[in-house]
Amino acid sequence: MHESIHAIASCGVSPIVRIPANEGWMVKRALDAGAHGVLVPLLYSVEDAKKLVDSAKFPPRGKRGFGSPFTMGAFDIKGDLTGLQYMQNANDNLLTIVQIETKEALAVVEEIAKVDGIDGEFSEEGQRLR
Repeated sequence: MHESIHAIASCGVSPIVRIPANEGWMVKRALDAGAHGVLVPLLYSVEDAKKLVDSAKFPPRGKRGFGSPFTMGAFDIKGDLTGLQYMQNANDNLLTIVQIETKEALAVVEEIAKVDGIDGEFSEEGQRLR
């Protein structure tokens, strides 16, 4: 995954990784590899959306850990950001997109869309990014 993400980014395209499930370690792996965002399937509830944001965002917005040697290059083109600046920049710029594909998620899609840190919804009917 690391090689693919960096190859895509080197072409001036933002790599977005669709992970298989809403698991914190999967979110961390994709973002630590340098992805500019994640598309996450199989949400069922607002709580699932909040869990995703916790996994994708650094404190104080989430609980993502810091320490990967790969991620600093994802948004630090000049190479002069401090660690704190990088975390703030990543929180503001990484896309967190949910895939609305369950009956339960469809029933609460408007509430899921209101979760701070969810940047867009993707479904069979179309996608909506804010």
